Amino acid sequence: MKLFDINVYLNDRMKVLIIGQRRFRLLNTVWEKPYQVGVVEWVNGSMINFHPKI
Repeated sequence: MKLFDINVYLNDRMKVLIIGQRRFRLLNTVWEKPYQVGVVEWVNGSMINFHPKI
């Protein structure tokens, strides 16, 4: 993973932009938290090459 940007707000919230380099499948989403959480399965042997223009 690579960290690209962090914004901290006055209401104790943050916006974090992280770009991963391993592919995964989203198996399940957990809704009990005020933020999105998921259960993933890594896809073996698949690295991606992604360079965002930020």
